[in-house]
Amino acid sequence: MIKMEEKIEETKEEEKPLPELKELVERLETANKESREIQQKQEDLIAKNLIGGNTDAGIQAPEKKEETPAEYKDRVLKGNL
Repeated sequence: MIKMEEKIEETKEEEKPLPELKELVERLETANKESREIQQKQEDLIAKNLIGGNTDAGIQAPEKKEETPAEYKDRVLKGNL
């Protein structure tokens, strides 16, 4: 009889973590679902940018102003190499 009572106690102890595990599984499933939704949104945005034609074509970099000898002398004397 003692063995049967021990088995009953062991099964009760084993059942305690199950609700916690179920809760963790639900949280993981929810997090995975949200992650999939975010990934899908990112893929949609990337596709939209590619289709939308956003490029750097036609954008010109500002022209560098050539430094005069006097400006160079002033810059060197100030210590701004």
